[in-house]
This record gives sequence, structure tokens and C-alpha cells, in this order.
Amino acid sequence: MMRALRKRMSIFLWFIAAAFILFIFLQWGMNVAGRKNGGRHVNVIAKVNGISIGTQTYIQKLSAMLNNLRNSQNLTHLEPLTERIVEENAFEELVQKALLMDEMKKNKIVVTNNEVKEILKISPPKEILEDSTMYTNGRFDPQKYLEVLLNPANRYFLYEMRNRIREEYPVTKLNLMYTSGIKVTQTEILKFYQEESLKVKVTYIPFRVEDYLNKVSVREAELMDYYAVHKAEYETSEGIRLKSVSFEVKPSLTDEMEAKREIDDIYNLYNGGMNFDTLAMDYSQDGNTNQDGGDLGFIKRGELDPEMEKVTFSLKKGEVSKPFQTSFGWHILKVTDSKGRERRISHILIRIATGYETISGIREKINNFKNGVKEAGFEESAKLSNLETTEIVLYKEDSDLVPEIGRVIGISNFIFSKKRKENDVIGPFIGYDGNFHLFLVGTYIEPRIKNFEEIKEKIEEKARREKALDIAKENAQSCFEKIKEGKSLNQAASIFHKKPRTTNFFSMRDFIPEVPYSSEFYGLAFTMKKGDIGLTSTKKGTFIIELVERKEAEKEDFEQLSATLFVNIMMKKRNDYLSYWLQELRKNAKIDDDRYLIDMY
Repeated sequence: MMRALRKRMSIFLWFIAAAFILFIFLQWGMNVAGRKNGGRHVNVIAKVNGISIGTQTYIQKLSAMLNNLRNSQNLTHLEPLTERIVEENAFEELVQKALLMDEMKKNKIVVTNNEVKEILKISPPKEILEDSTMYTNGRFDPQKYLEVLLNPANRYFLYEMRNRIREEYPVTKLNLMYTSGIKVTQTEILKFYQEESLKVKVTYIPFRVEDYLNKVSVREAELMDYYAVHKAEYETSEGIRLKSVSFEVKPSLTDEMEAKREIDDIYNLYNGGMNFDTLAMDYSQDGNTNQDGGDLGFIKRGELDPEMEKVTFSLKKGEVSKPFQTSFGWHILKVTDSKGRERRISHILIRIATGYETISGIREKINNFKNGVKEAGFEESAKLSNLETTEIVLYKEDSDLVPEIGRVIGISNFIFSKKRKENDVIGPFIGYDGNFHLFLVGTYIEPRIKNFEEIKEKIEEKARREKALDIAKENAQSCFEKIKEGKSLNQAASIFHKKPRTTNFFSMRDFIPEVPYSSEFYGLAFTMKKGDIGLTSTKKGTFIIELVERKEAEKEDFEQLSATLFVNIMMKKRNDYLSYWLQELRKNAKIDDDRYLIDMY
């Protein structure tokens, strides 16, 4: 068993090494030592409270994460946006690790050799627990695990485990130090149980703010008065003027043909006798289902892409479709079970992705554009390339949300962490639209209060919503008076051209469409008795509510679930606290991010 385990680890390490070298050549232009083209060696790409993040550490982390994602989805390459998101995640993981190292140093947290031995002895690693040969009569056998620990042939495996403990256990000690004071009371458990188990069914009349927006208008004098009172709310952070051009990223005809060829090859393998589940595991690019043989579960009409639904309900149990295309890519579909109007289906998905050569061609266009800017300037180069330029102002408070474009990963940090030279062309950055974006740096703007004309539209929208909210409340109050006079909900609602709506049973934690989640609506609904009618106002409007039925929480169920609820609540409180604590560490940390030195952007 251990020989097989060591062999698996050896193959895995060789695979990582090969993938890492390939990654360096393809992605970093043979920049193995962290050398920016034509520049100096870059050994450190960031510092977190004085703790360095090495270039090679970052590249190795990124390479492992990219390989893991590619393998889990059976992909040969990733879209630029996906790759860029992984880059950010890899960096953030290393930042978090540095923050924790800093905290461990401050709190003098270490792990001793005796602790390592004891943990290894009493806490078998996941690889061992998942190995069926370590079980006797269906139960984990500690004696077999002890034999593994004592066998000299397993020294490499045990060396890896000890290193893992030395890396992970100090973090566990740190977490325990900060969360040891967290308690869960019986009152909290009961409250949580009631919020989950107590359910009500209501009929309500909605007086939503959206229903009144087209009935209100605001005079400019009112807007100016509003601006005068709330002027301080419109103070901006530091900003910058930019010009942008975008390079669309989309699959070429060659990419589309490659996806079709791949799905046809898989279909031929199936026709040649290969098992559908095996093909799904080996080739399907749906990472959520491929390891389950492509299983999507039972499906009803209306739950699928129209073309996929058409194919699903044209097949009988056990039949497999020919390849067909949807908005997600190319599919082969199998109906594995049938139950009334439902079908259980599995599928193999091949996405129509932008290929490596297509991306290389786009990057070449970007480089040509940059070279053109040096000769002819930004505007003229854009004209020659048939690209549209857009003038924008980006404020630090907007983070990566760029006007006219949307979210662009990393631009805010790049622009505001260090002053950039005016007329420099920066990028390409990748937006959540999947495209590449270049920016011409303009002048920086000092923090200031925006003038009335700049925010007139925002003020008008806010003022109109406030007026509409007031009218909705007045109408709801008038309708409520009609009900108190003896009219039914339907009769009163019809006077105001409204129609009552009845919910299904819901708990305090359930979401009701068109009702603000966890709002005053819920507060009223769960304090009413059957037949009670009440009125409540929220940020989205005013509602008249009648309690139709109420299902109380069962005391017997609470007694049975109390221990489980205690564990769940404790875990949630600890996780919430640790999440908040890490956010505060990140917010208050001194982080020097120099990823641009390795051509990150």
C-alpha cells in the first residue's frame, strides 16, 4: 500500500515539476529567475508587514493552482479571465500566509518535535484514512497505522507529513488562541432552531417603490437643496483621468472547429465501446459533474437550456444523443433514468474556448498597438487599429469598477499603490467581460467634493426613490384603513390596482421573491397570530401582511438536534470571527505589491 502511495506522490511531484517548467516557458517567457525583460533580477514581488513573498514562491503556487484547475476540468488551457482570477487568488493566499506568519511571530507560536510526533500518532493524514487497506472489518485499524509509522521504508512519506504538520499546526494553534473565548449558549441554540424550524404562510399586498417611480418628478430646486444638505456625502477619494481601448477576446473559427472535432472524437470512442461515465470523467469540461460521470440529476422541463431540454426529452432511458451545441458548448447527453415527467441525465461537455494561438494573436495586436503609440500617439494608433477610445475617470473608492467597462482586475491597486507617469500606456488588464483593456495614464485628481452637475443624476434618482417610497407608504396606509373598515384584502387591494399574493411556508432564513430579505417584513410576519393583519415599511416599499398559517417548532425535535446545532453554531461563530479577523489584518497590513516587475500587467 505504502509503495503505491509513494509511487503516486513521486509521479505527482515529477508531473508538477514538468508542468512548472512548461508554465515558465509558455507564460513567463523563460523569465525563470524573475527577470523583467531587459531589466534586473526580481527575487521578491511583494512584502507583507516586512515579510517577503518570493517570485519563485509565487510562481510555484500559481503553477500548482492552475494545474489543479486544468486537471479538475480536463482543460488543456484556461481563458485569460480565469487565469487572471487564479493569479489573484494565488497572491491572496500567500498574503494571508504572510499575515499569519507575522501574527505567529508576535505571539511566539511554535510547534515542538514532541507535538509533531503526537499529532502524527493520533491524527492519521487524509491519505491514510482514505486507504481501504488500513481498515479491518469496515473500521479504521490503528495497529495497521502504527505499522506504517514504524516501517523505515515509509520515511519519505513520513518526512512529508511532518513538514505538513510543522506548516499547518501553528496556524491551528493561532486560530484556537483567538477563538477559545467563543461560547454558545442554550438561548442561542434555541433561537437558531426557531429561525430554522418555525414557519409561516402569509398573504401580502405589495406597495413597491418601483411601482411609483414613473409617477414622481423632482424640481431642480429640490435637488439643489438636497445637494446643499448632503454635500459632504459626495466627497471623492483620489482619482485619475484615463483613456482606454479594448481588445475583444472570443473564440476563432479554428477554436470552434477544434471543439467540434474533440466532441466527435469522444462520440466515436463511445460508439467504439467505451463506457459513458469513464469518458465523462476523462474528457468532460464540466468540473461540477465530470467526476460523477457527468450526472446532472433529475431534470424537469423548464430547467435546462432549450436545446438541451429538447434533446433530453427526445431520448428514452439508456439512450445517448449525438453531439449537439448549446450556449455552454458541445454536449453528448445520456438519459440514465425516467420518473414521470422527470429525466435523470448525464452529459459530457466540451467548451468552445479561446485557444492559445488565438490569445497569442490578440496579444500580438496589443504589442503592435503599444509600439504604434510610441510613434503616433494613443488616439492616432487607435484610429489606425480601428479601436474606439473612451475617456474615463477612475476613483480609488471605486476599487476595480471602471466606468463604461465594468470590473477590471487589479487596475485600482496598480494605479493608486504607486504614482504612474502621465502618458504611459498600462496593461493589458483583463476585465470581467473577458476582454483585454489598455489605458493611457492621464492626470491624477486630488480628493474633492463633486459638484452638483457631476452627481445630479444620482441625486435625482435618490430623491425620486424617496418620494416614491413616501407615496407607496401613503397608499398602503390608506389601503390598510379600508381593511380595518371591513373590506377584505382582495377588495381593498383592487381599489389601489393591487393583487394580493400568497407565499408558501417559509422560515426566517428563507428568501421570498420581491420581498427584502431579512427585513421588517419577516419581523412582522413571525410575530403575528393566525388571521392577524398588519402593515410594515421596508427600503423597497410598504407591505400589508395577513398571517394565513403558522407551524410551530417541535420541542421533541429540538432536544434531538440540540447537540448538532451546538456544533454547527460554534463552527459558524468561529469561522465568522476568523474571517473578520483576517479581513482586519489584511486591511491594516502594510503591503508592497510589486508584481508589475514581472510583467504582471
